[in-house]
Amino acid sequence: MPDGESRIQVETCLAELRTELTELGVPTATIRDQDGRACIEARDRWERALRIYVYVQFFWFVWGVSPGERHSVFRPGEAAVRLARMALDQGWPHEADQADVTRTFDRFLN
Repeated sequence: MPDGESRIQVETCLAELRTELTELGVPTATIRDQDGRACIEARDRWERALRIYVYVQFFWFVWGVSPGERHSVFRPGEAAVRLARMALDQGWPHEADQADVTRTFDRFLN
C-alpha cells in the first residue's frame, strides 16, 4: 500500500473515532507524536492524556500493548464507548506507558 494511501486511511479512521469520542463527551485533539505519527490525544476526567493510534496493517485502534487495549477500526462507535467509559469513570490507568505502544509496533511501521 502506498504511503500516501495508508496516511489517508489513518487520518480517516482517527477522524471517525474522534467524532464518536467527542459526541460521548471525551475531550480530544488530533496530534502528531514525537515520531510524526498521527494519533488522537484523549483526556480523562483527571485531565490525563492517552494517545490512540491506528495501525492499518492490523485494522486496529491501539492505546496500549495488552490485547484489551485495541479495537477494530471497523467499529469506531464501539471503540469510543469503551474508551469513554474508562475516561469518564475511573480515568486512564496510572501505569500506562505509551512509549511501549510505539516500540511494540515499530517493526511493522518501518
